[in-house]
Amino acid sequence: METQQYKVTLKDVTSFLSKNDEKIEERTNYAITLLQSLPCARYAVLEKIGEVFFDEAQRYIVELERQHLEDGGPLISETATLNHDIQIKKIKHVLISSIESNSKAWAPLIFQWAVQTGSQICSQYGTSRHFSIMPLEERLQMWLACSATNSLMEITITCMKKLIDKNEESCVKSLLGATLSCSPFFDWALAHLSCAFPSIVPNRLLWHALDAFSKQSRKAEVIKETILSIFDLMMPKIENHIQNCIQEMFMSSLVEVKSDEDEKSHTLLCIIPFLLHLGVAKIELFTPIVGTILDQITSHHLQLLQEQSKLREDVLQRSIVRRTVNCLKMMTRSTYKILQYLIKYTCMEDTKLCKEHPDLAKSVQNVAFVILESLLLQLRHDVHLYARSVKEPIKIKGEDPMKAPFLHSLTPSTKQCCQQLSSSSGTKKEILQDFVTLMALQEGREKMKEILSFILVNTTMESDKNTLTSFLNDFGMNESKLFEETVNDVFNSINLSSPYTASQVNKLLRNLRHLYEQKDESLAAGTQIKKYIGVIAKICISVQNESVLKEAFRMLETFSAHELRMSEYALVAQAVLHNYFKMFTGGNTSDQSSLPYDLILKNLTNTHKPIQQYVIRLLVEAILKKDKEHFDTEPEESSEKSGLMDKNYKMIKQNRFHGNITSMVFKDGLRLNKRSLNSESSGVNQSNLHQRFMKTLFLVLSTNSGYASPKSTHEDDDDEEMKSQQTFFTSWEDAKFSRAFPTGYAYTANLLVELVCPECVPVCPWPDEDFLKYTIERDLKVKNAFDQESILWDVLDLVSTARPSLYHCSVLIQSLFGTSLNFWQSNRRPNTTSTPKELANIRRILNILKQAGWIPSDFDSIDDIFPHIKPKEVYNILSAIWKYLKISNNSPDRFIDRDQLGRPQPAPNPENVQIVRGVIKIVFFQNITKIGHMCKRFLAENPS
Repeated sequence: METQQYKVTLKDVTSFLSKNDEKIEERTNYAITLLQSLPCARYAVLEKIGEVFFDEAQRYIVELERQHLEDGGPLISETATLNHDIQIKKIKHVLISSIESNSKAWAPLIFQWAVQTGSQICSQYGTSRHFSIMPLEERLQMWLACSATNSLMEITITCMKKLIDKNEESCVKSLLGATLSCSPFFDWALAHLSCAFPSIVPNRLLWHALDAFSKQSRKAEVIKETILSIFDLMMPKIENHIQNCIQEMFMSSLVEVKSDEDEKSHTLLCIIPFLLHLGVAKIELFTPIVGTILDQITSHHLQLLQEQSKLREDVLQRSIVRRTVNCLKMMTRSTYKILQYLIKYTCMEDTKLCKEHPDLAKSVQNVAFVILESLLLQLRHDVHLYARSVKEPIKIKGEDPMKAPFLHSLTPSTKQCCQQLSSSSGTKKEILQDFVTLMALQEGREKMKEILSFILVNTTMESDKNTLTSFLNDFGMNESKLFEETVNDVFNSINLSSPYTASQVNKLLRNLRHLYEQKDESLAAGTQIKKYIGVIAKICISVQNESVLKEAFRMLETFSAHELRMSEYALVAQAVLHNYFKMFTGGNTSDQSSLPYDLILKNLTNTHKPIQQYVIRLLVEAILKKDKEHFDTEPEESSEKSGLMDKNYKMIKQNRFHGNITSMVFKDGLRLNKRSLNSESSGVNQSNLHQRFMKTLFLVLSTNSGYASPKSTHEDDDDEEMKSQQTFFTSWEDAKFSRAFPTGYAYTANLLVELVCPECVPVCPWPDEDFLKYTIERDLKVKNAFDQESILWDVLDLVSTARPSLYHCSVLIQSLFGTSLNFWQSNRRPNTTSTPKELANIRRILNILKQAGWIPSDFDSIDDIFPHIKPKEVYNILSAIWKYLKISNNSPDRFIDRDQLGRPQPAPNPENVQIVRGVIKIVFFQNITKIGHMCKRFLAENPS
């Protein structure tokens, strides 16, 4: 049996050695047989077997070149290719079987042979001009498509699986040596094996590269480039493994090193410079892990780093800061954390470190400060180049300038940086301001406006005067235009969605006021802050915060004395009066609380004359709680009367004349908004409310309305309307009156008619004979309005003091006097004091007529005797006065005489006066015992 086996082997050996003309397939079969049956011949057999892989690789490369040049079909026959594939598969099967059966004997040998054969094939056939310029990814795909090199890789992986546990370093060292011997043509194999062993090969490659770096080997740079190209290709697949390897290598350097004499210590000291060297070349390897590394560094680690810096070679130590800065400026992730980390130690904010290790804290502060200053210097240079490239396209060393990655990745943290900037001071503030400024300059105008907006609404110029102006100066642009756009954007945001808090709005208003008060032409004049007065007025209406209201009203007070558009005047008036009446709702009616409102209203009416009428309208409407026109009737009135009254009102309203003062039309879309005051609000003192209201109304009426010689302040005013108003006041120009500016009182009189009895508009003189008939519905409506709103009596009383303004609401006097006259005619009570309300009303009416000068002084105080006489006698006196008023003319042009106080009054008709005196005399005779002592006051000329 042994003799037969020996003969077969001898025959195969003889054929393998002597038959040179045998086909390659037969020789391969002989080699495989020898390898299986005669292990001692494995070196010679493996050498011959390698020829099969060389031949297949050669055929593959020749075919690829031909297809590249000719773009034709395959030249090699499929049969030949199939035969080689069969042979290679058979060889692979035999070698893998040998490795599996006896890995200790076969794996090292076959591993070395496979790596050497593969590297030789790549260096021999992959160096042509077409293949040598291929990127690593294409070269990997090309060789994995070749059956020869693909099989060699499978054999290599099988060997490494057996060897990697005990000979990890030797395996990777052999791979790296083979790769470097024919770099870059065999890099693909190392990349492929890195994917097959992601937790081993990348780590060992880094340590081998570190070893070469520490020894300053001539191959150190080649190793670095090889590793970086492999990591770049395999990053998407094994990114986590590569990052873990780098992180573990860095953390392994944070150990105590006593000297730099032994090789291990020297290698540990070179880890950080080596990693920075890699980072400068390929920052993408480090960006994901920098944040994690910063979180893991403790004060103990800082202590170790300081000690290592003393032991490290000067050349390496000097390069650390420079390479750190070069890495930082290219970072695209965790930039905000990096900046905060450096600022933390620059400003010595780590109190624990400062307390426990003050010397270390000082040393770390110096290093962090140097890094920040160096980083800022490089970023300024990069931003300058980028800004120039935007304005004038240039090229630096053949490349287009690009945005600084560090600053660009810092943009999402703009808000956080600005928040810290607004709350910091000293060195920290300066550093943050430098970074924020560079970021804004690089990102452009929109980012600048975003930063300025944040500063405007989150800082106050009282506490931080230079931040805003410094930003504007550093931006180096048209400051006034940029700032104007910023303010415009902020106010538009407030006007549309109000994204800011009350505190932010308050700071915004304070800053704008401060800028305006500075009288800085580059800012205050350019911003045109007053054009946002409408938005500020809307803020006053919408917000509840007291500090915001206080600041907003300071702005309104400042700009209410400026020339504004009509719509802006109207908005300011609405805002003031909205809060004015809201103040009463809260129960606060003190003079101090209403003082700002009065001043602003006074400024408005003094600055722009036509706004006086609008302010008066808003005041009177609000105090009357008039949110819509409606009809109030007593319960005993029939529905027929109410329907008739409504019908008459609608008919008159359709034909209303619009040429008088009550129909003043405002420009810029001004319209009367519905507003009302809550009549059920608790704690409101109606008496104080009325007093405060009358004081404010008097203040508004005491300003010059300017209608005597109207002057238009805007080109877009309605000339025809102004002429109409001027014509209306022609009769007022040359006369002297009891008030300095009676036109406001006249408008108030017209307004009372419009609000109380709108169907009587336009206002007519004292009605003629046809109008003297009772209009029951109208008179009851007027009476009910005055009964329900006692403030109407006060307003009418104030109007009467400005002679002859009462003429414009004579229809109200007629209705009030007529209903009262009707009451006293039908009153059957024994005395007048039994109806105190009606007695008080008629006395009010007579007092108003007295102040208006409509009643002669002879009997203008006749109401003093009313409590002492009978209702029938009151009616007789009132009837005589009614007839006197009916035949008198109280139009403004009749007020040419003067009373004892110098007030204008119409010339009385003696005959008409005597008729009234006659009625009064009869009443005195009938009640001589009660009112005889007052006879001289009214009958002095004829005491009998």
